Amino acid sequence: MNNITSADKEELENVMRAISKVMLVDVHKRVQPLLDRYSLSKLHIGYLKILLDGPATLKALTQELCVDKANTTRAIVGMREAGLIDDDREDDSSRKYNVFLTSKGKELALELDVIMNKAFDIYTRDISSEEMHVLIKTFRKIQNNVENPE
Repeated sequence: MNNITSADKEELENVMRAISKVMLVDVHKRVQPLLDRYSLSKLHIGYLKILLDGPATLKALTQELCVDKANTTRAIVGMREAGLIDDDREDDSSRKYNVFLTSKGKELALELDVIMNKAFDIYTRDISSEEMHVLIKTFRKIQNNVENPE
């Protein structure tokens, strides 16, 4: 049992909810003009980030992003139509294949990374190294508790 008061718990919940909302809205505003060039939405960012690390199957993308298969299929179709991804299928009937970023897709993913890194730098500008380490340690504990609820 921990010694967190109900007031502290409520404050933490409020802060986490507010941070999540404000950051999501801010990041969306920063990246949407770039995504609009390719008729993409913020939902495509996760796919682009994962594929920047290398090829992946549709199943792996679905599992990594915790989305349903139909969502992944729609995202891949849209990115393929925009010329951002390709695949290694030998023919159209192949069921298992890897998708990967084209050079145009890599360029977009890297541009998104730059925008998001600048935003992160702004979000953390007044946080000392020591505070950042405590924050990371605290969030890792929360993550562990979520993943291992016992």
